[in-house]
Amino acid sequence: MEPVALVGRALFDLGRDLSQRWRRVRVRTHVAVFEGSTVPCLMINVVNVGQRPVTVTHVWLAVTPEVHVVNPKRPLPKALQPDEPWETWIPLSALASQLTGLSYEEVLRSARVRLSTARALRARPNRDVPAFGAVPGAES
Repeated sequence: MEPVALVGRALFDLGRDLSQRWRRVRVRTHVAVFEGSTVPCLMINVVNVGQRPVTVTHVWLAVTPEVHVVNPKRPLPKALQPDEPWETWIPLSALASQLTGLSYEEVLRSARVRLSTARALRARPNRDVPAFGAVPGAES
């Protein structure tokens, strides 16, 4: 094999190994209403898409003033294994004053998640949510 090809291959392998070791987490948000309720909630979905376990330590909304999501049904910290989803929520009615003047898109993008590594992640809107379904991470 040519020396240039060997160096290229070594760099590619190194990059792949580093990216696979890195803790990758996806954070998505959407608004939903629980069955039997009329209260819309901001749903914050976290999925460990990496190959190593991660721990979620904080969930909050980057609004003024900042609002921490404390949900007794979804206590933190939460350890997530590879490919494991977890979701928490906060009623939009609890945020009325903080959301004034924000667009729907800004509300969806306001969620933040902090990992045990001190890395903070921003949410992106989930535009492909089924009309009906279970909440990931729910008790069996």
